[in-house]
Amino acid sequence: MGLGGVLLFLAVAFPFAAPAAAAEPHSLRYNLTVLSQDGSVQSEFLAEGHLDGQPFLRYDRQKHRAKPLGQWAENVLGAKTWDTETEDLTENGRDLRRTLTHIKDQKGGDSRQGKE
Repeated sequence: MGLGGVLLFLAVAFPFAAPAAAAEPHSLRYNLTVLSQDGSVQSEFLAEGHLDGQPFLRYDRQKHRAKPLGQWAENVLGAKTWDTETEDLTENGRDLRRTLTHIKDQKGGDSRQGKE
């Protein structure tokens, strides 16, 4: 990849419909990113959730918690939802970090290998 480091990006889209909701479809998408700067052992995990194209969740990498974006997300989705999202995103972050480490090890640790 570019000079900044190795970037692993995963976007997952799921069809979503609220129980007994209107007949029109909804979309739920998560953008998950693991970023490692220039061979650093530490990597950052970033996550954002979108409902019908509108952001509703961001993973706070300082506090390692899922946070609602907007009052509607906080009001509609209860505290248990944010605990569950935090657990799931933390696990996804660990898995993606392992995958990034594995890829870096396979490539000799330098994503610019063979590129002059």
